[in-house]
Amino acid sequence: MYGIIEGEVEISVQGKVTETIKKGDVFGQSGLVEPEHKRASTAWAKTNCLIAFVDKEHFLLAVQQTPYFALEILTSYSNRVHILKEIIQG
Repeated sequence: MYGIIEGEVEISVQGKVTETIKKGDVFGQSGLVEPEHKRASTAWAKTNCLIAFVDKEHFLLAVQQTPYFALEILTSYSNRVHILKEIIQG
């Protein structure tokens, strides 16, 4: 999983930009739970970015120390699913 410290990142699915995320947002969450690390989207830096990488071990530590962190990640993931549903439904 990656967190944006500075900058903007475009998220695209099958070549179509679905959203632009910025400072404080995260992406790549599914890599923490997907056993085969299958990517559902592609992330491109829209501007110069400072990105933090969080591996599974550190993610679990963050969740243990700050359970609210897990809720924030789930909210981000849920919002992304809703955006994709709207795009698919037209």
